[in-house]
Amino acid sequence: MNLPLKRNAQPTGAPNWHPNFRNTQLLPDLKVVRTTFFINAACIGVAVAALMFTGYREYQAFNYRSGMAEARQRMEAAKTENDRFLAQNKQFMGGVKKIEEAEAFVDSRISATQLLVSLASTLPELTQFSTIAYEKSQLTLRGLIKQDSESASRTASSYLDTLRSEPFIGKNFTDISLINLQRDPGAQAMTFEILLKQAVVTEGRKPAGVRK
Repeated sequence: MNLPLKRNAQPTGAPNWHPNFRNTQLLPDLKVVRTTFFINAACIGVAVAALMFTGYREYQAFNYRSGMAEARQRMEAAKTENDRFLAQNKQFMGGVKKIEEAEAFVDSRISATQLLVSLASTLPELTQFSTIAYEKSQLTLRGLIKQDSESASRTASSYLDTLRSEPFIGKNFTDISLINLQRDPGAQAMTFEILLKQAVVTEGRKPAGVRK
């Protein structure tokens, strides 16, 4: 005989599969925890971004310093070469100036040969020329007088009178003056500088010694 099976009624509540020891009253508020997490995450992100920016700036600064060092080396090399070119140019211009002065002196209306002969014939004893320069219708005589200061002063003054009275020089130079007389300790002598201004040619008249 089959006995009818009885279905048990559904239990009103299923028990938990593990014990729940949480005290919901002591747990922090979820909103506060979430806010704190995002704030911390944002701060960390800002710190990381600042660190990356600082590192990038340092990298750029390193590249700039390296570039500046290379540029400085190139500038030093270029400066050395430029100084050499400037020195050569200075020597070249000095040579050109001397050539131009010589050409102007030769092409002037004064006979260069006669002038040099006149200067040599009037040069006092113990006196020598170091430079004879002609530029812009002016003749500059520089040299040494191997005497003491008092004797050299008398020699220079007498030499000016001699130049003024010399026929060729006196007619071609109207203003003859001593512009410098000082001691040269190295040569144990007095250095002098005499300036001769060329006479102005009047129309229809030529001074003696004019180149034809």
